[in-house]
Amino acid sequence: DANSVSPQSPYTNSDHAATGIVEAVCQAEADWNPGTNFLVLVNDGTYHLTNQITITKSIILRSVNGQSNTFINGNYPAATNRCVEITGNATFEGFTITNGCTMGAAPLNRGGGLYAHGCTVTVTACTFAWNRACWTNGEGGYGGGVALVSSVVSMADCLIATNTVDPFGDGTTSEAGAGIYVSACSGLIRDCVVSNN
Repeated sequence: DANSVSPQSPYTNSDHAATGIVEAVCQAEADWNPGTNFLVLVNDGTYHLTNQITITKSIILRSVNGQSNTFINGNYPAATNRCVEITGNATFEGFTITNGCTMGAAPLNRGGGLYAHGCTVTVTACTFAWNRACWTNGEGGYGGGVALVSSVVSMADCLIATNTVDPFGDGTTSEAGAGIYVSACSGLIRDCVVSNN
């Protein structure tokens, strides 16, 4: 809860909720046990990031009142980090993800808004807008809004718009998927709008 007045680990109730999503997810990861699915609920507000949200466990990250009320802001250009990276069997639901920017040699040039790889991931009812994947070290960007690699994917009811990828400056390398980049994945992407990327 961005407006929590008394945050206190382990953030198990609304009176002591974490003020940041990174802190809440880190706590869930620390408390996670095999065979369990931790639920992290995020209240309304705008959550400005200085580091990406990283999910490596079976965690459900869900907003309370949906994407029109819950915003994850990567803070570009003040910060150059992607918004979310998922390597665990996770669910990500009900957020607007903006101003993520990732740059560097692969895999740092993938997924300005969301990068999921080597996992089973469900993404539902999210908006990815004004994110970017940037070139550096001789490589173009892949997946300005979303990059999905070597994963089992279920993605539905999402809007992916106005995201960008930047090519390497000398024109000798390629870039792909300003909105979404998918490689070596199985599963289903349905009822999503990809526009003006």
